[in-house]
Amino acid sequence: MAVELALCVGNFNPPGIHHIEIARALVRTFNRVVIVPAGPRAEKREQNAIASSFRAALVDLAFRGIEGVELDFSDLENQTSTPNDQLEKRYPGYDVWHVVPEEFVKGGNEGKSLIHKYWCDAQNLWQTANFVIIHTCQTKPDPKDLPPHHRLLEVNTEGSSHQIRSALVQGQNVTDMIDPAVLNFIESRGLYRLSSPAHSRTVSLHGKRGHAFFDPRNKAAAKWADGFAGVAIEEADYVVVLGGDGTMLQAIEKFWERRIPFFGVNFGHLGFLLNDREDVSNSLFPSEDVIVRDLPMLRVDSKLADGSHEVDLAFNDAWLERSTGQTAWIEVVVDDQVRFPKLVCDGVLTCTAAGSTAYASSMGATPMLADTEAWMLVGSNVMTPRNWKSAPISMNSSITVRNLDPIKRPVRGFIGGTPLGDVLEMKIRPSRTAFVELAFLPEHDMSRKIADVLFPSH
Repeated sequence: MAVELALCVGNFNPPGIHHIEIARALVRTFNRVVIVPAGPRAEKREQNAIASSFRAALVDLAFRGIEGVELDFSDLENQTSTPNDQLEKRYPGYDVWHVVPEEFVKGGNEGKSLIHKYWCDAQNLWQTANFVIIHTCQTKPDPKDLPPHHRLLEVNTEGSSHQIRSALVQGQNVTDMIDPAVLNFIESRGLYRLSSPAHSRTVSLHGKRGHAFFDPRNKAAAKWADGFAGVAIEEADYVVVLGGDGTMLQAIEKFWERRIPFFGVNFGHLGFLLNDREDVSNSLFPSEDVIVRDLPMLRVDSKLADGSHEVDLAFNDAWLERSTGQTAWIEVVVDDQVRFPKLVCDGVLTCTAAGSTAYASSMGATPMLADTEAWMLVGSNVMTPRNWKSAPISMNSSITVRNLDPIKRPVRGFIGGTPLGDVLEMKIRPSRTAFVELAFLPEHDMSRKIADVLFPSH
């Protein structure tokens, strides 16, 4: 007997308490529940007004505490809206049930339901697919309107994303409609207001709960942590990272999906991603005012030499480098346009603005400020074309780097320093769903740190 899977597709713009209650009811009934936030659609202007990264974060915050619920952000990442008949094909071997509200089946007896009107291959789906009809005790659907294969699921919590959006625009109290974590995220960024959403903001950490992350081998960091009343990560409002940039990268990899800020205190070398220890020591901590910046991650789709694919996220960088004594021959494509038919080099690196101060800098690229609206392509020991070093790339662009001679000139792939093995191709672009919140004191000056690297003292 096939395992039953409930497929719940929706805008979730934003997710409300009624969505959460539906998910909880589904996990009590089905073996597996998958939530799929729909990608942008031309007819849904209000949906396109909120960045996909913010929509993904809201869905994460709403459903992550419900055991048995999985989130599929592929449509948000790919900026598409996959029809339900195609979504079924993502889950071969499962008995898929499409979750719809009762208003979707009204008029089904006459072939005039919303499913008939808007879904692809609607008539065939109506007759052959499985449907879970969500209703309240007052809104039970007419039996004549039900599709041949259905189940009714009563969830007595009403609401809609449209009602929530309208209430937010009008400044009304929505605490009975939205989960507190979701509402806090909305309010902190000014979402669903008439003004543009903010990707940086000033917040207070005073009175908030922080989780300390550090390397116990760093004695100074460990001593500082002893005097900090930290809490478990599950209860934390932010992460305080004690160490250098490497420690910060470890913390980000481990905790970014918590969707909380990272406040770094530098116990390492330059500490581009952290606050200076002296500044923290001279101020009230946790601080009354910190500037939180939303910094993007890179999405890397790698085709490996063994024919497999791997999709990863990188906060700093992703790169290819030669595996043998032979130089690498790499084709570089930017936005479907071949920019380098054959780059003869030791390797190619892509990095975020925040990552430009790391390996990219040692390869000769000029570092960028972390909140620069760009990312970077960098060449390592480029022989052809001669003297080419690097190029800034638009946040809306994608890059494909492809090995032209994998037999004679194999290349290895790395995601933030983690080896992938021999790679045939990497497709890289800024993620549309994953970002990191870095918190800095107002006096933090990354430009000064970059200047110290570019103009070293004698």
